[in-house]
Amino acid sequence: MGSSLGPILANILMTELEEELIVKVGEDLVNWKRYVDDTLAYIKIETLNDTLNKLNSFDEQIKFTYEIEVDNKISFLDVLIQHEKDGKLQTSVFRKETNTDVYINWHSHAPLQWKKSTLRSLVNRALHICSLPSSLAQEIDHLKNIFVKQNAYPSNFVNSIITDETTKFNNKNHENEVNDTILEPVTQLQLMLPYNGATGENIINKMKKQLKRYLPPETTSNIIYKSKKLSTKFSIKDKTIKKHMNNIVYLCECPDSTCKLQYIGETNRRLEERVLDHNNRDPNSHILKHSKQYLHQHVYMNDFKIIGSNYNTSYKRKISESIYIKEYKSELNTQESSYKLNLYN
Repeated sequence: MGSSLGPILANILMTELEEELIVKVGEDLVNWKRYVDDTLAYIKIETLNDTLNKLNSFDEQIKFTYEIEVDNKISFLDVLIQHEKDGKLQTSVFRKETNTDVYINWHSHAPLQWKKSTLRSLVNRALHICSLPSSLAQEIDHLKNIFVKQNAYPSNFVNSIITDETTKFNNKNHENEVNDTILEPVTQLQLMLPYNGATGENIINKMKKQLKRYLPPETTSNIIYKSKKLSTKFSIKDKTIKKHMNNIVYLCECPDSTCKLQYIGETNRRLEERVLDHNNRDPNSHILKHSKQYLHQHVYMNDFKIIGSNYNTSYKRKISESIYIKEYKSELNTQESSYKLNLYN
């Protein structure tokens, strides 16, 4: 069963529902296990609709939907549950039909630790979910196939990770008895560093050895790689041509060779619209008034330069315009600045 709420609100309302209503439903609801707003429940089939109505009557913000077993199988999150004839339940890994099995490619510019962790987490998921050796073996074979053939991982690397995680899992289960040993508190030194490929990883490994050598025994180190966005290397968007740019501050220079006076302006419209305004469309334009008064040439797109961009509010544009007027000392701006700037009130 599941509800259509955000995770935080769902958790609050579902907790209240469990405390007030679930205990009153009685034998019709045999079992109830929940993760946020997804629930696995045993409900007698003949009382299904009645139980659903009771649950939906608790709060108008909660609307339950449900799925039932098909061929004695049902999925819950990433677990496929199979109902055997003897009444026992067997579990294996569940994947949606839209799953692509695309993970961090071996040749991608990413830390080796991320690639290890990706495979480790999936192996651990299989070890914890699969209840039968046959389903575990099938899942492990699937992981080997998609990582080696689809994501280009070396087969010896994949086999090594699988063996290592399986050994640790089996040892942990073997040593699951209560251990009364008092563990000493451990301090961790955590460093966040930019990732710089194989060269950077070699430097980090040397740094780890030095840290281990000089840090106290009760202190460990952990290096976290900070990734960079692709856009920091090159533009990932098509460049907007000059005449279509908006939310900008621009500089216009009188095209007359004997003049070259400048004007600073701002606009949330496309630049080509402002060019038309200053050319002949806006009688209040200082540039147009100047060209008429001194019989200078009219301005065109080549006479404009964008000096500030990406200002999504009028306030930001006007502040920027004021600063540029001060910086360029633009003679065609009749006011000293477009926005009054005070450091102190």
